[in-house]
Amino acid sequence: MKKKTPKRSKKSRKLKKERNEKIVVFITFLVFVAVVAALFYFMEINPSAKDTVAVVNGKDITRDELNWWYETSILPEYRDGIAKQNFLVSSLIPQEVLLQKAKDERIKVTEEEVEKLLGIFIIENGFTMDEFENHLNSRSMTINEIKTSFEIRGTITKLLEKENIQFIDSSSFDANDIAFQEYLNDLINNSKIEIFL
Repeated sequence: MKKKTPKRSKKSRKLKKERNEKIVVFITFLVFVAVVAALFYFMEINPSAKDTVAVVNGKDITRDELNWWYETSILPEYRDGIAKQNFLVSSLIPQEVLLQKAKDERIKVTEEEVEKLLGIFIIENGFTMDEFENHLNSRSMTINEIKTSFEIRGTITKLLEKENIQFIDSSSFDANDIAFQEYLNDLINNSKIEIFL
């Protein structure tokens, strides 16, 4: 004869159901905590912060900007001798400090002035416009990108003229270049600069 299994009472079934629900809630909570922890561990909450290589007075310099300026300014054959971090510190950060000072002084360059600077550069280097565009194409650059470079150059030149500082070039240091270096050092010393490389 078969033994009958006793039916469980409603009360014991209810307790078991509540216990199972608590276990499911607890496991769900643990999974949620594990997922959040994994997100914090493997990913950054602010992905743009990961791309910031420096901050100058609150303005970010991104990795893309650094790469663009580095490739625009340093010819491929000289890149082995100039590390990106050195370029950032010696060129891009000073450029940003000078641009911020020019902005404070409300110094701007017009489109005509940019065109003039570009034209002078093309003539001085013996290019025709077609040759210059081919040269830019060989370096994967557009005319508009190079105009941005000349706009910045023109803005800094106007700032230095307003401050009565002449800067010839870094290959021939004279009294004007020393005055420029002192002016730049003063701006940098009075700036808040953070580097994240």
